[in-house]
Amino acid sequence: MKSKTPRPPGYWSLVAAGEPFRLLFPLGAAIGIFGVLLWPLFVWNITRTYPGPMHARIMIEGFLTCFVIGFLGTALPRLLDVRRLTLLETLAAAVALTGIPWLHISGATMWGDILFFLLLGGFVGNLPRPRRLPT
Repeated sequence: MKSKTPRPPGYWSLVAAGEPFRLLFPLGAAIGIFGVLLWPLFVWNITRTYPGPMHARIMIEGFLTCFVIGFLGTALPRLLDVRRLTLLETLAAAVALTGIPWLHISGATMWGDILFFLLLGGFVGNLPRPRRLPT
C-alpha cells in the first residue's frame, strides 16, 4: 500500500504563493552575467560601443533591482502583514526587469530609465495595500 505523503508544492505555486525571489533571483543573476559580458565583448572588439554607461544602468536597474524586489516582495508581506505579490505582479516585474537591459543595450536609454521608474513606482505604490480579509 502506498503512503499518501503530500507532494511538495511546485515551483510556480511557490512563486504564486508570495515568494517572488524564486523567480527574480535567478533572473537577476542572468542579467548580472549579461551586464558583465559587455566588457569582454568590447575588449575583444566584438562591439565598438564603450559599455560603461550601459553596464552601470543594467547592473543597477536590472541586476540589483531583481534582488531588491525579490527580497522585499517576499519579506515585507510577512513583516508588515500586507498582501503578498500575486503571480501576475511577479511576472509583470520579471518582464519589466528583462526589458530594461534590452532597452539600454539597444540605445533607448531614456525608455529603459522610464520603465525602471514605472517598475519602482508600481512596486512602492503596491506595498501599502492591505491583505484581503477572508469572506
